[in-house]
Amino acid sequence: MKLLLVSFVLTLVMSFVEWRFGELAGSRSLVADAAHMVGDAASHLIALLGIWLATRQPDQRRTFGYGRGETIAIALNGVLLFILAVHVVQEGIERFAQPSSINAPTMFVVAVVGLAVNLIVWFLLHFQARRDETIMSAFLHVLGDIVSSFLVIAVALAVHFRAPTNWDVIASFGIAGIIFFAGWRTLFKALHILFEGTPPWIDAAEVRTAIEAIPEIEDVHEFHFFSTSLRRGDETVTLHFTLSRSVASLEEALAVKERVKEILFRRFGIIHSTVEVDREINHRDEETIHE
Repeated sequence: MKLLLVSFVLTLVMSFVEWRFGELAGSRSLVADAAHMVGDAASHLIALLGIWLATRQPDQRRTFGYGRGETIAIALNGVLLFILAVHVVQEGIERFAQPSSINAPTMFVVAVVGLAVNLIVWFLLHFQARRDETIMSAFLHVLGDIVSSFLVIAVALAVHFRAPTNWDVIASFGIAGIIFFAGWRTLFKALHILFEGTPPWIDAAEVRTAIEAIPEIEDVHEFHFFSTSLRRGDETVTLHFTLSRSVASLEEALAVKERVKEILFRRFGIIHSTVEVDREINHRDEETIHE
């Protein structure tokens, strides 16, 4: 958590520095990179929010806990990135209509410092990114900002050696595209969870195949995945399965059910599961054994 907090502070401070000196240098691409870093800082803040919410225990009013709050915040971050991208494009169009001079040395120095900050943040986050989808999202934001910083540096060098100043505006459009893509990806992932889609780290077909491979199981149905957040370990699976006629007793049926839960936990790491066994007694009657 301390590393994430340091990353948040570094990114937020650098976004202000890039915005301020971008305005002074007359560089739209540097201002666009500052906007991108604001989105990065927001993703770091959301990851911190998620860690805090994870420490809060479920209660009688919120029996699933507070994971949805983090997911809603991620969706809002996606919307923020869309707004930033549109603002960058609008500023770029205005600059096309009224070109102005650019202080390329200032632009270059600030962009290099921004790149250094992004590389430091990348180093701080990459150890944790594989263990947490929310931190992974923040990590991917930083990778996009590293690309943006290289683009700004290239444009600063080009303008310094007499390239047209409109190259700076074109670069800002490119950065706006990166911001827009990051916003779309962020919003899509959050909405997928909010609409109770299968968590992206789960292969539902593989899970179904593993369960159906148990000899005593004839059919798997009412098979559903959902998660309260983008954090691994929060996913839940519910399913029914029908036993073959070779299973003749309640004890055997319960043993099969325990085997299913063991596969879910040991092979796929799914802690939360609700499993119901449907065993056909004859063509008209059905006995359901509830967990």
